[in-house]
Amino acid sequence: MTKRQNIALILNIAALVLGCVGIIFRLSHSIEDFFLYYTQISNVIAVISSAMFIIFRRTGIVRLSAAVRSTRYLAACMLTMTFLVVMCIFVPFGTPETTRRLLGSVNGVLHHTVCPVLSVVSYIFFEDGEKTRRAPLIPFIATAIYSFTVYTLNFLRLAPAPYPFFEVYDHPVWELIAWFIGLMAMVTVIAVVVNAANRGVNRRYNKEEPHMRCPKCGSEYCQIINEVHESGKDYHAGRGCCGYLLFGWVGLLCGLCGKGRTTKNVNYWVCNNC
Repeated sequence: MTKRQNIALILNIAALVLGCVGIIFRLSHSIEDFFLYYTQISNVIAVISSAMFIIFRRTGIVRLSAAVRSTRYLAACMLTMTFLVVMCIFVPFGTPETTRRLLGSVNGVLHHTVCPVLSVVSYIFFEDGEKTRRAPLIPFIATAIYSFTVYTLNFLRLAPAPYPFFEVYDHPVWELIAWFIGLMAMVTVIAVVVNAANRGVNRRYNKEEPHMRCPKCGSEYCQIINEVHESGKDYHAGRGCCGYLLFGWVGLLCGLCGKGRTTKNVNYWVCNNC
């Protein structure tokens, strides 16, 4: 493993452990509304993605590697959304009570600040991210599904709105639409920036430190194999015999003419995952 891979592994282990601690504290406080909050969903996805990264980081299965990258990308985007909404909207424009509720508990600090920072830093700077330009659709669709689900539950009065801008009966329709468009625009920008940042870091890393990458699974866990192939003989018996008949003992030297052993070295890379 490279130094970069080791750092990614350490950050994901830290994110996994701290994320689980935050989830346990949150569940001990309340279970009923746990999955109503975007923060909790994003942190659960982050825990799952970090566990997948730790377990399957060296897998040779192409689709599984792609699934790990997509899940890590989704977690990074959703956690960035969580961090920015809390730090740029709720904390500066909310009441002191709102700030205490968001950052005044163990799970609040872990899920709103520490885990997002660990996960996003690991993904952008130390992991192989999404390869396709359609990657921003992943967090966009996930956030849209969440928003429509919360709007529907609140409209049917099956669950309270987790955030003020999801209060269907407290805002006019145009205001709800404006909030929805704003949220979707925000997550789209985040998805594009996170993907571009990761791709840029990886391009610079590959340029500064040339290395072999498996074309099948994308793994850097490769090693070079050297094979030696020998052909020909050191002495040609037939020519030596003819030389002996024609020239006597000196003619045996004819067996050394026009024939020799050749050695050919072949080098190729082998992926230790595949």
